[in-house]
Amino acid sequence: MNGGPVGSTGLWRRHGPIALVLAAFVVLGLLYSQSTPLLEAPDEMWHYPYVKHIADGKGLPRLSQEGEKSEFFQPPLYYALMALVTAPIATDDLSELTTPNPYWGYEARAATADNKTILVHTEREEWSYRGAVLAIRLARWLSVLLSALTVWGAYLLGLEIWPERRYMAWGAAALVAFTPQFLYLSGSVNNDNLIAPLCTLVVWLLAGLLRGKASSKRLVALGALMGLALLTKWTALALLPLAGLALGYRAWRSRSWAQLLHEGALVFGLAALLSGWSFVRNQVLYTDPLGLGAKWEIFPPRSPRPTWLDLIREIPRKEISFWACFGWENVYIADWMYGVLRAFVYVGLLGLAAQVWRAWRRREAVPWAHWALLAAWVAAVAAAFVRWMIYTEAAVGRHLFPAIACIMLLLLWGWTWRLPRRQAAWLAAAFGGALFLLAAVTPFRYIRPIYAPPPRYSEASLPPIAHSLDAELGGKARLIGYELPEGPVAPGSKMTITLYWQVLERFEENYSVFLHVVGPDGRLAAQRDSYPGLGNYATVRWKPGEIIADSYPVPVPADAPARLRILTGMYLLSTMQRLPVTGEAVHEQGAIELGWVDVRPAAP
Repeated sequence: MNGGPVGSTGLWRRHGPIALVLAAFVVLGLLYSQSTPLLEAPDEMWHYPYVKHIADGKGLPRLSQEGEKSEFFQPPLYYALMALVTAPIATDDLSELTTPNPYWGYEARAATADNKTILVHTEREEWSYRGAVLAIRLARWLSVLLSALTVWGAYLLGLEIWPERRYMAWGAAALVAFTPQFLYLSGSVNNDNLIAPLCTLVVWLLAGLLRGKASSKRLVALGALMGLALLTKWTALALLPLAGLALGYRAWRSRSWAQLLHEGALVFGLAALLSGWSFVRNQVLYTDPLGLGAKWEIFPPRSPRPTWLDLIREIPRKEISFWACFGWENVYIADWMYGVLRAFVYVGLLGLAAQVWRAWRRREAVPWAHWALLAAWVAAVAAAFVRWMIYTEAAVGRHLFPAIACIMLLLLWGWTWRLPRRQAAWLAAAFGGALFLLAAVTPFRYIRPIYAPPPRYSEASLPPIAHSLDAELGGKARLIGYELPEGPVAPGSKMTITLYWQVLERFEENYSVFLHVVGPDGRLAAQRDSYPGLGNYATVRWKPGEIIADSYPVPVPADAPARLRILTGMYLLSTMQRLPVTGEAVHEQGAIELGWVDVRPAAP
């Protein structure tokens, strides 16, 4: 063996890249977890109540028609792990974090920061953590560590299949680690963060079996991981035929059916021993071993069922949701970036197809069994994904993450197989570095601004306001100014109106702001209602003394008259009662007149 210094250098050269990738992944994962408001990640508002139910000592839950319990049909392992960490924390204050935003979904597909949050968020989510906030944060941080196992599993799988091409291992691990959507999901409470590493490690063990690595310890590990995967998510059912094919291939190679019976009994028996009780429980509770029948009774599937043409039309949206589509599929990166990522996928697939065709025609000695293993797992997960698309519109790219390691290995191989190893390693590093830059920029450029509160000022720092005003609303706030479009607006367009609120005292309830667009005849031509800050700064967060610059995009009707009058005010949505207005520009009870806007069609 080599001496200490040489050995240490060799160890770093062999495993240094994956150490850097893992460290960067954990840092970025924590950053993503901090960048997203609590319970705003995909389905997190339904996954966490499952964790809380177990942490509160209520045992395993049962599916019910209550919306927050819609994930209760899922296998329990992920939620039990999260509950184990968060059980000592009192979370009776969870209801304080789940106030719905009634204006959520306004222009959901638009790339603007307009009511993207499904809940109303308060300063409680900031750095003073306690109660449910602390519990959710801890569950998010643990999820990041679980997802790091997926990155590690991608590295192990690459080494198993291409031991002489180490760049395949760390390159694929980097592509997994720095996929923005994977990072985003990793920083949330979601059982996909456990099923992905378990499936990746199972495929790694199966790849080892195909190389003849079939010790009793490996077979026990394979059965145990499969059992744990089945206790995490039903996606793991696709592992059963995959493992059966791998064991059958080994038996065929050795011409020993006794070996197949022995290894199969050990692997599948242990998996059944660990997870079988969950299927029995579902059968007893729902007369369905998966519990899906009960879910569809409470939350009906898509109707009418989509055709194959409908599913094909949905592929572009599913594709971007694999790479970077945050929040409730309403927060995006730049369009051109999706084009680059799409090109990466298509060129990789073409290269992969060319390599397979070349190897087949020339009868080259290539690891056909391992290629088939990767492709079979991707195909199995993709088939389950398509089936899920048929039943629900909630099928999104993250449901392919149990196969993300295999996907990245295949794409990287499609790009690099014709290149000399040194050049291929540089290309893998370039891909990983580019994706790292995108992943590092995304929270600051695309996620945080969407959820940011509006600009706030003190009287000393307040910039000049186009139109000054002094109108007081119920003794709680004063409208001290506003800004309207400087010139005419076009029919069918949008105009931006900014209101400057000065907070006089704390609000105990969330008030809505209204903007009415009225024609000369007094008829309402258009209307815009929202919580302040486009949903990001509800009135319960307002602090006395601060001045808030509250901007709204307001629609201009296509058939708008030549002049439009703008009215504004506040009201309580539960009662529709407006705050009384005193002072300047009072138009009517609870309404302030801001002025007139000219409407002029755009020049041809």
